[in-house]
Amino acid sequence: MYIATNLLPESIQTALKSVSYNKKDIQVLIKEQESLFCCGGDGMRGFSILVNLSTNESQVMYGSWGGANPFNPTNQVDLNDRLYTIPENGAVIKGHEGNGVFATVILSPKNIVNNLLIEDSSLSKDEKMVLGYFKYKSSYRKPLLENKIELVNKLIDAGYISKNKAGAMSLTLKGKNAAENVRVY
Repeated sequence: MYIATNLLPESIQTALKSVSYNKKDIQVLIKEQESLFCCGGDGMRGFSILVNLSTNESQVMYGSWGGANPFNPTNQVDLNDRLYTIPENGAVIKGHEGNGVFATVILSPKNIVNNLLIEDSSLSKDEKMVLGYFKYKSSYRKPLLENKIELVNKLIDAGYISKNKAGAMSLTLKGKNAAENVRVY
């Protein structure tokens, strides 16, 4: 699911600011366990942040630029793929930097308010499929949407898709959550 960044607890917002994450929303995953491993890549480095939701403390750990480094064999972010249980008062933020900052928040099921997980069942199968098309680059989804203009307009009116003055369309936070589990074949 995706959540507006400003709706997250202050401790998570502060941790995200520490790695210069400034997007309006972020993906939140629900898991009981997670590793510290987050590989970098060409021109990127991974990071993991451990957040204590009770004390608002956080610890940022960085990987090596370009991925695992043989001269740093104890780097937990590059090499530690062991799963750890996420405590009830904890959160893990994983991501990478370089060419922008990308991140995901991982919370224990004990930290989630149940009503955030309710799916929007009011959408038809075709409407969900149209939202799923928005996971593709605009040049790939254009032919898929040619005969679906009426559905797209309905989804714009319902707040699932936003359209700017130039005609560019993207999923809103509501649309991202509705499209998250849609598989397009």
